[in-house]
Amino acid sequence: KGVPHYAVFTNSDPKTEDVPYDCETMGIGWGLVSGGGVGTPGVTFPAGTAMTIPGGQHIVFQLHLLNPSTKPLYVDPAYINLVGTHETSLQQVGLLIAGTLDIAIPAQSTGVTVSGGCTLDEPMAHIFDTFPHMHQLGRRITAAKQTGTSSPVMLSDQQWNFADQGLYPVEGSADVGDQITVSCTYDNPNDAPVNFGLSTKDEMCVNVLYYYPATQ
Repeated sequence: KGVPHYAVFTNSDPKTEDVPYDCETMGIGWGLVSGGGVGTPGVTFPAGTAMTIPGGQHIVFQLHLLNPSTKPLYVDPAYINLVGTHETSLQQVGLLIAGTLDIAIPAQSTGVTVSGGCTLDEPMAHIFDTFPHMHQLGRRITAAKQTGTSSPVMLSDQQWNFADQGLYPVEGSADVGDQITVSCTYDNPNDAPVNFGLSTKDEMCVNVLYYYPATQ
């Protein structure tokens, strides 16, 4: 209750015990391990794969909090389980975070779509999961790849439900030079425009693609 989103990050700028630590925003040195929202299950990697987190690595477990009422909200302690293994010769899991920060949704509007992405300079041989991320105005989010001038190939197409945020299996791949495009559609019944921001009252358009073997 009161936690619409969570995220687990590595942090290359670790906390020291005697210095106050601000984790209000995502630092430039943070690397995503996993994330979710209301109803999102944990990530299960395919057999023979793992994500390496070196010993001594600083981990940030971030909760996004929202209290829509006028009464105080008490949040129970939260936990995340990172399941380890002693197996060797595992293929490394990587993440591609694609989307756009260019979001401007007019007041009293419906069906507003924004898109963004990137051209791959490394391959994604096996894409196996996708975690889409929007906020309260989101209605639909897709991820597609396009090779040259060919027609785009849909990797993921999800109707967005802020109250039940999923993690979805994908069977796909992408090569160097392929364009990955994430598109997000919104309805804004409010009397004020909504733009990009980290607050739940702002909006985001992000799709996280889990793949292996990891590249740079």
